[in-house]
Amino acid sequence: MKKIILFLLHSFIFISLFCNELETASTQNSEEDVQIESIQVEIEQQEKLEHSEKESKKTIFGKKFAGPKNFKDFTSQLDFVLQFQTAIYLNTESTLVSAPSPILFPVTIGALWPNYTFLAIQPSLSFFMMNSLWHNNKALPAEIENRTATSYCLFFNIPAVFSIYLKNSRVQLSAGAGILLPITTISSGVKPSDSGTTGSAASDVSAIQKYYLSKGRFFYFTTEASWLFDITSKLKVGPVINLQIPVGSFINGEGFARFMGQAGIKISL
Repeated sequence: MKKIILFLLHSFIFISLFCNELETASTQNSEEDVQIESIQVEIEQQEKLEHSEKESKKTIFGKKFAGPKNFKDFTSQLDFVLQFQTAIYLNTESTLVSAPSPILFPVTIGALWPNYTFLAIQPSLSFFMMNSLWHNNKALPAEIENRTATSYCLFFNIPAVFSIYLKNSRVQLSAGAGILLPITTISSGVKPSDSGTTGSAASDVSAIQKYYLSKGRFFYFTTEASWLFDITSKLKVGPVINLQIPVGSFINGEGFARFMGQAGIKISL
């Protein structure tokens, strides 16, 4: 009987100690969980504070420029640009000897850097085609049935861009200098030996190419206005208008001949 009582007493003491250990361990785990949750809350609050500070530093004039630390940082500061536009190429000569001002469809690719400041640069390259003829010592736009030469035109533009940052969009204004480089060949269906103003179609094409590249006719002053709306954090889309003013034409007393006005869609990503 005594042995049974002693056994029960020892069992009771053992069970009491075991339960106490479990309670202590549970209390410690609870305290650790509370500490972990407290740390997580502090981290979240710190992140919110940092984000709030960053947001408070944003202005309509963008952020302060910080030089890229490496190539990856540099590419993160780039926005690649695509533009699809309709353009009018102004012809100031009589339509009795040349075409009315032709409609062109330039496609433009470029890059904006940096993409977060008020002032940036946006070099770009545009491509379009146009037809020409030679008349009265001038290269003039031509309709398809009267064309002698076809020019594959590259327009290089290096403007300074001024950005205004709104809540979900940005307005961009730019001004710069451009160079029009037409690569001129004889048109399809025209033979080099066909008759031309200078004697043959081949010599007309040569005169047209020299005309475009002489006396600064290739030099332009450019300006652009666009309004881009945020589609995603990276993708921005909006309308764009370009004016390309022929400086060389004014120098040569040709007025607004070869002026180009464009309107279309700009995509930035």
